[in-house]
Amino acid sequence: MQGDAPPIMQRHKLSNLLIYVTAGLMALTGLLHLSGYSGVNAAAQATGSADVQQLLPLLWLVVGVDLVVTGLIVALVAFENSNGGRLVLFAAAISPIAAAGLQVVYLGFIPPTALLLLDGALAIASAVWREPRRRRSSM
Repeated sequence: MQGDAPPIMQRHKLSNLLIYVTAGLMALTGLLHLSGYSGVNAAAQATGSADVQQLLPLLWLVVGVDLVVTGLIVALVAFENSNGGRLVLFAAAISPIAAAGLQVVYLGFIPPTALLLLDGALAIASAVWREPRRRRSSM
């Protein structure tokens, strides 16, 4: 067929689509995380530990902002085509996976934990699926 793109172009387009989905989901997860701040703050204030009262709400805000910023960084990776982009995607997977680990340790496995794990899995899948840039031959 004349209108079909070469397989490498299809892979690149699908890779960018997966990266944009990952970026959007990370940013949405961060915004949802931030929207739950009042509930987390109330739960933290109800506990007797002074450390938890002060640190849990702050940590909740930091993780939410981190996820939004990481989502923006992941979206920017789709605009550049270098081998470093794959490394950035692997590094971006650390943020939601670490946040999920913190949630499991301090709050138990709650439904948002699954969303964080999905974010991390999509970032890893984006990194694996992304085609590494090939150097031009000097001939």
